[in-house]
This record gives sequence, structure tokens and C-alpha cells, in this order.
Amino acid sequence: MDVVTKLERLNELHRSGALTADEFGAAKAAILAGRPSAEAVLDGGVGDPGSGSAPRHVGSGYDRAPEQMRAYEASARSGRKIASLVCLIIGAFWILFALAGAKQARSFIDAMPAAPSWAGMPGTFGDMTITDASGQPIQVSPPESIDQPIRRSMKAGISQTAGLNVLIGLVFVVAGVWLGLGGRRQPASVEAG
Repeated sequence: MDVVTKLERLNELHRSGALTADEFGAAKAAILAGRPSAEAVLDGGVGDPGSGSAPRHVGSGYDRAPEQMRAYEASARSGRKIASLVCLIIGAFWILFALAGAKQARSFIDAMPAAPSWAGMPGTFGDMTITDASGQPIQVSPPESIDQPIRRSMKAGISQTAGLNVLIGLVFVVAGVWLGLGGRRQPASVEAG
């Protein structure tokens, strides 16, 4: 490659943003002086023209042109926005289904028929007859509202399950908000054009 072609290639690299002004000046001086370190800059992208070393930050994203980096960051922001929206939707539906399911289960428990009253049934408890030592039946009188503690414990279990599901839904909502807000920051790797 002759000197003019090398300088044109170097100018293209500088205009595309692959070389800073300092790197461009050092590589231009190296080409005009005939040093081989300028070849490393032209062949490998951004490098240290004075040392003849391999390009810096290869594979880290800094070896791309700023336009490519901006396109990459825009794509990443779009992905974060989509993930944010998905998390928000899942969280909202999770919370709504938890609350609606708990309400439905509570109304089902309230609609259950009351347990039969055993008061006043002398000497019987289910299929058993309870007798004293002389064989006489004993009056068994459980409380009238034996089903009330059972209903209360069933409702408490439903409330706890609904509360846990609401917390899971809130985790999704918080994750969605976090992803959505994280997409608004400008990364340090992209230089303002």
C-alpha cells in the first residue's frame, strides 16, 4: 500500500469514529515517517500507533464505530422496554388473579351449608353411642357453631395464600419498573456525536 492510500484509509477510520484525534495524529506521523506501527492501526482498527501493538479493547465493544455502538445500545434499550412491559403485565395479572381467587374462595366458604347441629341428640356422636360405666347414654352437646372455627381457619389460609401471591405479583411489577427505568440511562461507552 502506498503512502497516499494509507493516509486515505487512516482518514476513513478517523471520520468513522474508530480513531480519536490523538490516535489519528500519531498514526499519520507514523505513516509519513515510514514506521511499521502505522500498519497495525490500518490493519487492526484502533491501536496504539506509537507502540505497534495489537488493537486495544478488541471484542469489548470499544473497537466498534460510534454509530454501531449507538445502534447496539438502541437495540438493548428496546429489549429492556419489552422485558419491562412483559414483567409489568405478568405482575398485574398475578395480583388481580390472586385477589379475585381469594374473593371467590371466601364467597364459596360462606355459601357452604352449616354443619348439622348435634345439640340435643342424646348419646350419639356420629355412629357411636357414648355411655357411662353403667351403660346409660351420655348427653353429647358440641357447640352450636362448630363449623365457625373451621370456616375462619379456611379463610385465614386463603388470605395467607392470596397475600403470598400478591407479593409475587409485586416482585414482577418492581422488576418491570426497574427494567423500564434502567433503559433510560445513557451508557458511558457511547460518546455524544
